[in-house]
Amino acid sequence: MKIKIALIVLLVSGCLVGGFFVIKHFKPSWFSKKGTGTDIIKTDPTLDPNNQIPKLPNETDPNKIDKNFVIYKIASESITEGQIENEILKITPPDFETKMQSTPPNDVKVFRSRIRENAIKNLTTQAFIRLYLRDQKISITQADIDKTKKSMEDMMKKNFETNYPGQPFNLEKQLQEFGVSMETFMADITNQTMFEIATNPFLSKIDATTDSEAKDFFTKNKNKYLDPAKADMKHILLDSEGDADLVFDLLVKGNNFEETALKFSKDPQVKTNNGKIGWIPKNYMPDNMAKIIFDPTTKLFAPFKIQIKTQWYVIVVSGIQAEVTKTFEEAKEAAKEDCYQDKRMKALDDFFKKQEAKYGKPVIQNPNPKK
Repeated sequence: MKIKIALIVLLVSGCLVGGFFVIKHFKPSWFSKKGTGTDIIKTDPTLDPNNQIPKLPNETDPNKIDKNFVIYKIASESITEGQIENEILKITPPDFETKMQSTPPNDVKVFRSRIRENAIKNLTTQAFIRLYLRDQKISITQADIDKTKKSMEDMMKKNFETNYPGQPFNLEKQLQEFGVSMETFMADITNQTMFEIATNPFLSKIDATTDSEAKDFFTKNKNKYLDPAKADMKHILLDSEGDADLVFDLLVKGNNFEETALKFSKDPQVKTNNGKIGWIPKNYMPDNMAKIIFDPTTKLFAPFKIQIKTQWYVIVVSGIQAEVTKTFEEAKEAAKEDCYQDKRMKALDDFFKKQEAKYGKPVIQNPNPKK
């Protein structure tokens, strides 16, 4: 199966510094790790009091938006509506609109809000880096940029050759496949170069994790090293309880699940997956769903119907895996790496907190960039 290579420029405090990523699949609208799901909406100051989430660029009337309009100021740096739109396009999965067709409107608002929020965070991070380098009188050379470009190109080539053995790698062709221009790619390479030059002096001083540090990290984060209970599932998405009753009865009578899913499911992915969604961890399920699925009396391959928010599902569970607890020895290498990355993230957090203290938070100029 063809796999797209993700161009990840850098992850900082939960958001990209400025780059591209590809999400292979969207799970159902209920699929969301607890604590990071759609139950909390984070908004930015450009949203109006009625919480009207801005539309993505391909849904916005270009005649009503001044892309050069400055939305935020951070010291001498500006963030325009056009920059926000471009960043949104970079970090929005290519099949976003298709997947949102089967998602409740309130959830769609949440997803749009988070995409815009992350875009603004990315641009804010880039602004802090530029301000820092300028104040420190640190220059970025073409040789620096070329070095970063080669590193990124080598990574892409390695991934490509793994997925397509024997086929020649061509950077421009790969970028075209992602819908990314060379100009945009090089802009992100430049951002990455600036980031590395600004942060490497302190990140390079972080020592490798010792066994003692890893064990302490493991003890404090044991839940991270649990393999949660999972269920192998397939579902049929429906508009109403009446439709759910109809489909439920058909399955109970012995109708083929895949044929029934293709005929009745409102999920746009059904044409390619026949309703199968695979193994889902318990902690990614709504509580009412997990309660049914992991009830000892629930039978495998027996359909049940359930309402999740505004939608109805008929679900069949094909398999269950119990939770597995790892020992420190089993998780030692993962704990070492996680501890090391945790130290890096804390150092980065401290760095950006200092930049925010010096330059201030983004100051909104005008939330409505209409001509």
